[in-house]
Amino acid sequence: MSDPRLKDEIVSSLKVGIEEVHAAFDELSIQQSFKKDGERWSAAENLQHLILSVVPLAKGLEMPKLPLRMMFGKTTSGSRSFKDIIDVYNNLLEKGGVATDRYVPDEIDATEESKANLMKNWQRAGNRLLSAIEAWPEDEMDVYRLPHPLIGKMTVREMLFFTIYHNAFHGKRITEAAA
Repeated sequence: MSDPRLKDEIVSSLKVGIEEVHAAFDELSIQQSFKKDGERWSAAENLQHLILSVVPLAKGLEMPKLPLRMMFGKTTSGSRSFKDIIDVYNNLLEKGGVATDRYVPDEIDATEESKANLMKNWQRAGNRLLSAIEAWPEDEMDVYRLPHPLIGKMTVREMLFFTIYHNAFHGKRITEAAA
């Protein structure tokens, strides 16, 4: 996985990740899409989790900056690196961190229609996120913060780093469903 830094690199990485997740899920049969493996989420549940994660991020990025600043503050210390964010996240997972209720997927009926709706919602969420990023000047991505349920307050750039990794992490789980 690359180490994006600039806004254009972040957008490019997000686009590739969104397309890869879409393609991986599209290739699965209905049985593969909804098959559970013990306590692990099915491919469909992984995709729903990504949708549940990306939609609120897009909404946050679409907010005016004054309310963002009032709710989550600003920072003058800049953003941590892509690697630092991934290390923090993985350490939290190793210590037992799990998705909070808001991000846990619901039970989904194993139908063609459900699969098609998930794919449509994923594409819509991804497009909304990419559109929301366009309004952000490069320098402001290191000042404004958003909340992450496990990591805490993160700059916009850090949140986008996390999202690149998170999409790839769950995209891998979706791909593994075909095995």
